[in-house]
Amino acid sequence: MDLEAIRACCLRLPHVTESVQWGDNLVFKVGGKMFLLANLEPAEFAMSLKVGREAFYTLQETEGIEPAPYLARAQWLALREFHLLRDAEMKELIAEAHRIVWESLSAKRREEIEKGSAPARSVAIKPEKKAAKPAAAKSAKKPARKFPAKKSVAKPVSKSPKKPAKK
Repeated sequence: MDLEAIRACCLRLPHVTESVQWGDNLVFKVGGKMFLLANLEPAEFAMSLKVGREAFYTLQETEGIEPAPYLARAQWLALREFHLLRDAEMKELIAEAHRIVWESLSAKRREEIEKGSAPARSVAIKPEKKAAKPAAAKSAKKPARKFPAKKSVAKPVSKSPKKPAKK
């Protein structure tokens, strides 16, 4: 399976959005949560996707499939090449990744998406870098305090007389 076939497979799934993030990653989301990343440019890994617990361990036995950097704790695997698995296996993994992420959404969020009343929460294709703000605009805003200032509490003074030191 190549990138175009993976893209077509992802876009056939319900409520899927795609965007380009982090420069050259094609990101597929459902309900605003990622389920598959594919590199558009040559990189160490061709793609990464969310998998179930059992698949996370069994697929690592395949050469070229490893825990995804930064995402392994959430049970994501990274594939060094697109064609490491048969097309049917790849389609099954993509559908499973979609299902896992879809089911992780709250019932309310799923209902909103199905009714079409919720925005897809897809990130549009972003430009590489934003222009810097003028220095005057930066200094005009003060950061909001996250926590209220601590109040000092005076300790009560004991009125009992001090005992004389023993000699």
